Amino acid sequence: MKRLEALERLSGSLHPALEDTVRTNFALGDYETACFATMKAVEVAVRDASGLDNSLVGVKLMRAAFQPHQNGKAGGPLADAEAEGGEQEAASALFAGAMGAYKNPASHRTVNFDDPIEAAEIIQRGAGGLVWPCRLAGWPTPAREGGCLSRR
Repeated sequence: MKRLEALERLSGSLHPALEDTVRTNFALGDYETACFATMKAVEVAVRDASGLDNSLVGVKLMRAAFQPHQNGKAGGPLADAEAEGGEQEAASALFAGAMGAYKNPASHRTVNFDDPIEAAEIIQRGAGGLVWPCRLAGWPTPAREGGCLSRR
């Protein structure tokens, strides 16, 4: 029953970067790989949109990309200078937290994703996370042809 509910949650279209790999692995019941691939796509999108190099990964990349603007100092390339300081900090925490909670564990050890609904929720959060860096970089969002990752 849970599996059917989870499949229903992902029944709509996904971001183009997720459609093949993530949907296939999820349908096969390989939730760990589906969630990891989702968060890896977010990491790639943030790196591409921010222009930061490959030496930064995971949480450190998110913190650098979304570092808030403070006391007249420029923030990270994806920090929204128009947003209030607390909102900028929240965006940084949101992306760093997602990497720390959902990508890092699967990068370093076997993670038992046995709940398909939890996995579907992680994938949905990651799909939403792909839109934000693209929008801040001024790139087309996934609703437009090719989505933001087609710029790579």
